[in-house]
Amino acid sequence: MLNSVPCALSFKREDPLSLHRLIMESRHFVATIWNSVQYWLCCCVALSVLQTIAALFMLPGLMTTWQVLWFCCIVIPAISISLMAKPLDMDVMKKPQGKIQTVVNLNGAIFVIWCYGSKFLLTFVVVTASYIGTLSSHCNQMCIALPNCTCAFLFHPILLNDSMLTEGWDENKWTLHVSRLILCFITLLHFVVISTGFIHRDHLMFQKPAHSNLYWLATVFTLIAVQSVYTIIVLMVVRENEYDEKYVVPLWVIIFGALSSFGVLIISEMVKKQEIKVNKRFLKRARLDFGTKLGMNSPF
Repeated sequence: MLNSVPCALSFKREDPLSLHRLIMESRHFVATIWNSVQYWLCCCVALSVLQTIAALFMLPGLMTTWQVLWFCCIVIPAISISLMAKPLDMDVMKKPQGKIQTVVNLNGAIFVIWCYGSKFLLTFVVVTASYIGTLSSHCNQMCIALPNCTCAFLFHPILLNDSMLTEGWDENKWTLHVSRLILCFITLLHFVVISTGFIHRDHLMFQKPAHSNLYWLATVFTLIAVQSVYTIIVLMVVRENEYDEKYVVPLWVIIFGALSSFGVLIISEMVKKQEIKVNKRFLKRARLDFGTKLGMNSPF
């Protein structure tokens, strides 16, 4: 544990040195690193799942390459690193360390998948539904204005002009630009809301609020501000194209995307409450699991 502290210790012989404090700092540091890695990995997997869902529904890419890089190289790392700046948890010394398991526990793996998957489940539903809703609305608006136009699968336009068949959405068109900007903003909001549950893993939000981590608070406000400015600038640039038809974005998509953040927060707290119960059960078992008869016969 002491070797995990990323700095050299320099002190004089007469200086008081608390070994207990060093161990506490070390365990806190390792716990925050593991917590940040978990969030980092979950968000990256969530982005991959979103793109996979889009491919399964035969949708255009949910995000462009640059938008994916923005999330993978800037947003997710910045939030993950800010999670490490939470105040020192004095209760970290009360948590016993369990035995290292060399065999994968199937029940534990299922619980981990359920625990982290449930937090991102609403994100998958909201982002996919908003994307399909926007494309479907724009497809209907386009087919009303243009003859010989039909919408396949509700969101896939097919246009027949002079014996030429044109189908799908152009990457440089207004529809995909607006849809992807909305999805990026919704995804960012959901990632920020989900990150609140990774600040204090052993306490619910009403017990220990997330704003106690000021670095995290400054990071998320900066990311949201940058994303907002970028969205406005891109919309202004795209709107200047006179030859591109500007279809109206459904109002329900914006309202649904904004209010869904509260649903993500509620689900995240419910899952976190269950996770805390399981962790307490594990801690009770770890305290009794000393290879003694008491530990082996423990009802936990």
